[in-house]
Amino acid sequence: MSIDAYHKFLHSGIQVHANLDAHMQLMSASQLNEQDVAVIISHSGSTKDMIDILHVLRDKNVTIIAITNFAKSTLTKHADILLYTVSQQTEFGPEALSSRIAELTLIDALYTNVMLAKGESAGTGFTGYAIGNCLKTFIKSNQIFKDLIVIVN
Repeated sequence: MSIDAYHKFLHSGIQVHANLDAHMQLMSASQLNEQDVAVIISHSGSTKDMIDILHVLRDKNVTIIAITNFAKSTLTKHADILLYTVSQQTEFGPEALSSRIAELTLIDALYTNVMLAKGESAGTGFTGYAIGNCLKTFIKSNQIFKDLIVIVN
């Protein structure tokens, strides 16, 4: 999931990072600050590794966008922006296909809104562009985000 989001946002000109390993995610989260935004994608919103990362992000005052299926979870209590999926996990195969499709749909919607808001500057590289404007649909403050990190648990 994070690699798909990473690939999409590379085309936006926004600095973006994605790590698959929970320890690398934790180290990346520790390098962020209040000008950054982290997207956490978690079906349950309550895995141990995700909660550890969430606490680091909170301590660093990083804006957190949560993509999750459960309205009552640790993730939803601490995230700034909540985007919900509606899907049920199945026991068919190693991956829950319905939750992945729902999460991918929200990532595509987020990416499309960023690209529409950026307009002509898309793909020209990040040079002080106010990313807060790109995310105005989801973020009500006037913060400027210099990095976008995607974390999936």
